[in-house]
Parts: sequence; structure tokens; C-alpha cells
Amino acid sequence: MSAINEEGEGLSSPRRPTHSPTLLRKGIPGERKPLKEKLITYYEQLFKGEDPSQGNPRFWEEFFLLKVNIQYFQTTMSEMKTWELISLKKSLSLLFVQCCTTLQLDDNVIRNINALQTLCVLLRSTFDKKLSDSSFDVIDVVIGFDSAECQMRNLVEALNKFLVHDYPASLKNLCLRLLLVMLTAMDNISQNMLLEYVMMNSVFETIMHLLSVPDLRDQHGYDAVVVLTLLVNYRKYEAANPYVIKLSVLDDEIALHGLGSVVSSVLTEYNKKYVPPTEEPVGIFGHISSFVSNMLVPVDTSQTRVKIDMAVLLVLYEAIHLNRNFITVLTHTKSLSNPVTPTTPNPAIDRSLPLPSSPTTPAGKQPTGLPQPTNLLGTFFTFSSIILQNIKDDSSVTHARLCLVIITCIVEDQFANSFLHDPNMTFPVTLHRASLLHRKPTKDGLSHVRPLACSLLDLMVEFMISHMAKNFKLDLYRSI
Repeated sequence: MSAINEEGEGLSSPRRPTHSPTLLRKGIPGERKPLKEKLITYYEQLFKGEDPSQGNPRFWEEFFLLKVNIQYFQTTMSEMKTWELISLKKSLSLLFVQCCTTLQLDDNVIRNINALQTLCVLLRSTFDKKLSDSSFDVIDVVIGFDSAECQMRNLVEALNKFLVHDYPASLKNLCLRLLLVMLTAMDNISQNMLLEYVMMNSVFETIMHLLSVPDLRDQHGYDAVVVLTLLVNYRKYEAANPYVIKLSVLDDEIALHGLGSVVSSVLTEYNKKYVPPTEEPVGIFGHISSFVSNMLVPVDTSQTRVKIDMAVLLVLYEAIHLNRNFITVLTHTKSLSNPVTPTTPNPAIDRSLPLPSSPTTPAGKQPTGLPQPTNLLGTFFTFSSIILQNIKDDSSVTHARLCLVIITCIVEDQFANSFLHDPNMTFPVTLHRASLLHRKPTKDGLSHVRPLACSLLDLMVEFMISHMAKNFKLDLYRSI
């Protein structure tokens, strides 16, 4: 007790534990080494050529429960040299096979999502290394030619299963994203030999299913249309493309209308976002002041330049060019008003629809207070009027050429031509006009209720009048 009292400590105050100097980490006081993710440890073993699943039969079940570290995977793959990547052929093919096996046999949504994300980052990172001008080396390194046919068949079957049956929307989005990664892996789609396996194992029926069901079309319709467009253009003129054949003989009215609905919604959204140029100042002093102000403060053209979706134009061209049944989709009439669920039996005449032109409704004016009918043709004419008035560079010339080619395909069809000239089928079509010296620009374009042939003729005449330049692309005039 005397010893305790001499040290000034009692039994009620226990002695603080002391640490041995050998157990303390040397470094800045308070600094902690960041913890390494468990998945990164597995990635490091794979990139060293090791098999992390040895001695653990349930390793891959745990592996695909961990969230994919996309940034680490892409960074590590991009820093590798070509010979290092080729030396990892065994590890990368093992990872690919395990992803396909998980998608085919495992119904756990988390594992399936992580397996799809792993496949996306694996294929994208490997293709970005540009091992050769073709994709043969990528197929050999990632999959292996010996098992490529079997593994790709299993992968496509799993993708069809997830897209057709009742699975979460996020899983369906990843399936379409994986298809887009494979389709856009190379600049020249015809050199991507990986798509040969997608030719042998079709996803055409699955895409048509997504376009036929309204809820699926709203969520995944755009990605499905882009996938279809790219598949149709794979080696289109070099070999028999099964997707070209199936699209040309497609007679499913629901699927065709679903395809037209996606195209119409994209074009309508573009037409709404387009802002026509503001009115130019009148008089010589107005032009001088405008010129000086533009030199000092550049004009912001971000509002008038809306990104053009080339994939939608391509699928519209392919559908019109290949499938004659799609013409009925172009001429299908719908009302701009939102449908209302009737509480009484439908009358013989729907009074909510606009009346046709009559002596009491002068031609060239829209009836006020009534919803106006429209169709895909009118929407496309409005879209074309915007494209044809904004030809500034090579990309805009390509867009204008494609629009004129689509119009040529339309007028060459007998049924479409008769519909265009039918005096009983009148629609309001807004046509945007360029700002010229002898006329003022219109704020929202010109819209008249009349046959579509009149709107088409105005569109072509306006194109020729507003593009009388010596250095203009003459091949566009030849397209008319």
C-alpha cells in the first residue's frame, strides 16, 4: 500500500495501458493508410496472371456480389503494354467465362448486374488497346477462339432472357448497354468480327418485343432502336445480313408502330428544343452595330444548335427502304391531345377531333381551340426544314443528304404518294424558313392545314431558294 501511495495512484484509478514502440506505425502522426477494397485485391491477382479462385469453390459467388470498380479496372488496363495484356489471356478469358456462367445459371440480380458491368468494362478496355486493325486478337485474348462460339451463344441467350422476361429495368438497361459496347467497339462496324456471333445468335425478336410492349418501349425503346440500326448496317453490302432480311419481311403491325413511335418521339423532341435565329436588325446602321457587337461579344449559338440523332435518321431510312409495310406507320394519324378515358360509350363521331377544311374554315389557317392531328410524315417534314436550313459543315451536309434520301424513298412509294396528294387528308406542318434579306424570319415557322404534298413542295422550293451559293454541295441538289 505504501508503494502505491508513493506513486500517487490508488486502486480506483487503473494504470493506462502502454504500447510497445515496435507496434506503432512510423509516419506522420494521425495519418492512416487507406484501406484497399477486397475486389481490388482480386483484380490484382487476376492482373498478375493468378487464379484467385483456387481452393475456394464459392469464390465467384462472392466475387460478383462486390460492386465493380470501373475506374480501377479501366486505369489498370490502359496502363498495360500490349505484350502484358496478351500474357494475361488466361486470366481475362477466365473472367469472361465466369461472367457468362453467372448470367446463364445464377438468378441473383446483384450478381447479374455486376457480371454485366464487368463484361462491359472488360470488352471496352480491351478494344481501346487497339491490338490490331481487326478484332481477331481481342476475341482470342478475352474469350479464346476455341470456346468463343459456345460462350457467345450462352451470353446472347442470357441477354434475351433478361430482356424478354420480368426482370428489373436496370438489368435490361445493362443488357442493351453491353450490346452497344460490342457494336461500337470499333470505328468501322464491318471490321468487328465479334458481331458474327450476334449474327448467328439473333436478338431481333427480342428487340421487336421491346418495341411492342408500351412500358418497355418507353424505358428501353431508344436503346433498342440504336441496337437494331447498328446490327442492320453490319456488312450490309458484303454478305447476307439476317437482320436486314428479317426487317424487310417484318409484318408485325404492333412492332412497326412501336418503331415509328420511338422515331416520332425523338424527332418531336428535337423540333421542340429547336430555337430559330432571332430577327436581324433592319437598315445599314443596324447591321453595322450588330457586326461590331458580335465582334466584341460572340453570339451564343448553343440554343439554336441541338444535337442531331443520326441513329434515328438511319433507322428511319432503313425501315422505309427495306420494309414497305412501314409506309402505313408514316401515314398513321394521331391527335396531339392527351387521350382521356371515356366514361360513356364512344359516339359514332368523335367530336374531340378537328373538323376538315370547309368554306367556314379558310385554307391555310388552323382552327383555334381544337387539337390538331399529326403523323410521322409531318413531324419529319418539320425536322427536315430545320436540317436543310442549317447546313454549315460536313456533318450537317451528311444529315441533309440523308433527309433528302428518305424523302426520295417516300415519294417513290405508290401508297405514300397517293396519301400525300389526298385532298381529304390535311395536316398542319410547321416549316422553318431561313432569314433572307428580302423577308423577315418567322418566330415559330409557317404552319398550314393542307395536304402533305403542298408542305413537301414548299420544303423543296425553300431549300433551293435559300441555298443559291456557288460553293454549295451540288450533290444535295441532285438528291431532290
